Amino acid sequence: MKEFAKEGTRYDVDLSDEDTPVHVKVGGDIPKFVPNINMSKWHDEAWLNMNHPDPVGPEVEKFEDDRVELAVGNNTHRYSLVGGGLSYEVIFTQRPVSNEVRFNMLFPEGLMFWYQPPLTQEEIDEGAERPENVVGSYAVYWKKRDNKYKTGKFCHIFRPRVTDIWGVWTWAEVEVLERRLIFRMDAEWLDNAHYPVVLG
Repeated sequence: MKEFAKEGTRYDVDLSDEDTPVHVKVGGDIPKFVPNINMSKWHDEAWLNMNHPDPVGPEVEKFEDDRVELAVGNNTHRYSLVGGGLSYEVIFTQRPVSNEVRFNMLFPEGLMFWYQPPLTQEEIDEGAERPENVVGSYAVYWKKRDNKYKTGKFCHIFRPRVTDIWGVWTWAEVEVLERRLIFRMDAEWLDNAHYPVVLG
């Protein structure tokens, strides 16, 4: 079973399979644990850094083998190992000020984000299928393929759901805008939700 290993103020996990080296780091190399995600593939040739600008003041950090949580103010950032990959969630104890959760991103030239629109009727008629969490998501590819790169697939950023404590949920939107990753929740849904609410 894959597990996080604590290294100072960050948590590392090796998500490599038999053919492809994949490493993920949560947190950073500063005195405090911060809500950052760093992922690298093919011996750091392709990499992606996602930094959530939540102010880090008084925080509460929790760690289990397959889960890391950081509570900052009214938000809790949860990182879990699910199905061979990394799952990220934000838990809001009360109605957030904004209906958007934004990440600043850094990545090398050659990492490409491909939006996955709904299938056309023609594609459906031809037998194509696209799961609901893939519609509106982003497939992330590296500029190289074949040999050790295979298809060049780096990762996938799935469309998230937002769920309240009663289990009522709706889809959120995800958008890559230049070097920002934006998760956008329905403002009216947030107004009527029962908290805490989980985005993920």
